[in-house]
Amino acid sequence: MTKVNLQVLDLYTLDGRLRYKKALNEINPDNPYYRTELLFIDWNPRKHLRCFVYVEDYTPKVIMPFYLIPIPVMIDSLPYFDMASPWGHNGPLYQEGTDPVIFTNFWKLVDEWYRQNNVITEFIRFGFNGNHTYYNGSLKETLMCVNGQLIDREPQFANFKPKVRNNYRKALKNQLTFKLFVSEFPEEITRAFYDIFTHTMERLRAEERYFFPYDFFVSLVEKNPDSCAIAMVYHEGTPVSTELLLLSKSTIYSFLGGTRSEFFDLRPNDFLKINVMDWGREQLYERYFLGGGKEDRDTLYQYKKSFFPKEADRPFYTGRKIINKEAYDHILREMPVQGHDVIKLERKKESYFPLYRTVEKAI
Repeated sequence: MTKVNLQVLDLYTLDGRLRYKKALNEINPDNPYYRTELLFIDWNPRKHLRCFVYVEDYTPKVIMPFYLIPIPVMIDSLPYFDMASPWGHNGPLYQEGTDPVIFTNFWKLVDEWYRQNNVITEFIRFGFNGNHTYYNGSLKETLMCVNGQLIDREPQFANFKPKVRNNYRKALKNQLTFKLFVSEFPEEITRAFYDIFTHTMERLRAEERYFFPYDFFVSLVEKNPDSCAIAMVYHEGTPVSTELLLLSKSTIYSFLGGTRSEFFDLRPNDFLKINVMDWGREQLYERYFLGGGKEDRDTLYQYKKSFFPKEADRPFYTGRKIINKEAYDHILREMPVQGHDVIKLERKKESYFPLYRTVEKAI
């Protein structure tokens, strides 16, 4: 008889991180989004970083990192929580060809743990490996993401939108140069990336959660030298545009980047991405994942789509589940007392989950 159990690791402890890494290496160490350094990117002292490990006969079959987030609203003097997956593309990770029965058992045990630990809702940001397929909650197709195949350079260049080709030619005339760093990251390169990225977030007036400390990037590239790369574009020796890439065996993921605004006219962005493709092709990567926009099919998405206009996009799925409907409704009923309009919140049902998290003061 198969012995099954669900372990819950505390990733803030050394023992928890070691057990997590061991399970990750046994299941699928290739996906860069499951590196422990990336899981901590959204760290907040009120969030508890945990990981489900589904085990059959002492062998880990599925892992799923998650944040357990307290809700400062007591119900019958008991604390309650939300579950949310870490920033990025997560959800359950498993080996290709895993028996579908395992997912049925996994979600059943996860839901049982939620009920025993006063978890009201579950929100999951799924990856692009089909790991949403057997989800037992509600799936929402949130964003369309650009994910292009790397083919021979000449047909690849011909497939770009005319604007991309023209911008690349202009970048060449402006004598921009390109360099990609992988495996070894000199301090001045990591610092240059950080400065340009931070400058870009300030220019865009980005939310506070997009401002990461310098030490985060140092830790990420130094501890994962073979699954990270920094692409850099220079003008007369000055770094002007950059991108931090995450690497799996077959795919280059565009992760974070930026450009100094005073160099926009030199067209460094298009130049950078085309050079990343050239490098990826030489290194036998198969795909370049650019992602989507802030909102579906916005101008950022359209820019990314101009590099792969003929390829089908990949949808980004989020999973939503209410485990304790009574507690969920109780919190929503409390919100008018705190000055929030439930009618307006109802209109946000399609875009935000859970509803009581739309107004931070409400929690």
